[in-house]
Amino acid sequence: EQSKIADRLAEVSDQDEKICALLKRTKASSEEEERLLREHMRLLNEKDALVRRSEYFNVLEQLKEVQDDIKALQKKLSSASCIEHDEKTEEDKQNIDRMMDELVSLVNKKDQLSQKLIHHEAEDEEFDERDRLTLEAAANFSRGYEQPVSASRRLITWIRSEMSS
Repeated sequence: EQSKIADRLAEVSDQDEKICALLKRTKASSEEEERLLREHMRLLNEKDALVRRSEYFNVLEQLKEVQDDIKALQKKLSSASCIEHDEKTEEDKQNIDRMMDELVSLVNKKDQLSQKLIHHEAEDEEFDERDRLTLEAAANFSRGYEQPVSASRRLITWIRSEMSS
């Protein structure tokens, strides 16, 4: 899944670079400019979504690794605990204590990663709504003559600065 996301991100970035290059050469206030701006906004939103999805899968992978570590450590603890209490050496007891501390640490890390996933899912919903509204605004964008020239210039300057950064 991560490789698919990376491939798509590369495609979208390439498409966006081409759109930005065309946008720089397009006549201001033209229908072509408006179409390119809408496409640029759509591609930016898609890139953001792909990056968020990649981050989500990274956290998911980390969570899986921590869960695997917890299982392995629990097996070690189980086998170490099979030794009768009066047969345990001081070294055995210290080893068990170290493993218990490590287990607590891993469980805390698992909890943090789980919270991060929950937070990420909530953020995704917010971003999806924001992206939808941005695309709607871009679709309705029209550089009319009744709008102040300074506002139009500021918008184009901002978009071009975003494209160059």
